[in-house]
Amino acid sequence: MSGAGSPRLHQATGLSDYDAAAWTSLPPVRGVLQGSAGWGVLLQEPDVAPQGFRAVEVDVPEQKGAVLLLALAAGRNEGHLSGTGAARPLRVGLRRGDALLVPPGTASRWYSSTGQERVLHLHLALPFLEEVAAQGGMRARPESLPPGLLRRDATLDFLLRHIVRQIRHQEPGWRIAIGSALTLAVAQMLAAAPPGPRAQHGATCRPGPKAARPRLL
Repeated sequence: MSGAGSPRLHQATGLSDYDAAAWTSLPPVRGVLQGSAGWGVLLQEPDVAPQGFRAVEVDVPEQKGAVLLLALAAGRNEGHLSGTGAARPLRVGLRRGDALLVPPGTASRWYSSTGQERVLHLHLALPFLEEVAAQGGMRARPESLPPGLLRRDATLDFLLRHIVRQIRHQEPGWRIAIGSALTLAVAQMLAAAPPGPRAQHGATCRPGPKAARPRLL
């Protein structure tokens, strides 16, 4: 990363894991919303002409909760995930249309040569993930979700883009719509995740299908 000596800046959104990140250049954010159930959402959406882009670097300490990201722009973010939430250091590339899961306990470093990208952030507290899993009868264990890019899923993509639409246009009932879509998106993600070790015991439990595992670069 070329700007290791560059001064770092911090954002103030009220979402603790996002605000802990240190940036070389702060992106504009809008639609910051927090739910009482333990989730938060924001849209990182710079409005800059291509010739105005400049490289940006971000350092994120180990997160307390999980973060689900949806890339909305054509640029590319290169990231390195580490910490207790990543079994081993993992390099990822986030392109338009990609959904990336960053579990609790994961630290990350990001670099984008094309500047600040348009990215939807869903911040998910572990108790909220556990509640959704329990209510939906999911076999996945939220605390052991693996980091990495999720396989393309039309339902998940639709729900995440519906959240983006509500943040941008704030249609009547937009806060309720975001909460509902976010809960459904998390349920969809957990349904596609591999089951935790304890869920694999017993005659009626089978490991999830191979195609449902997150795709890692």
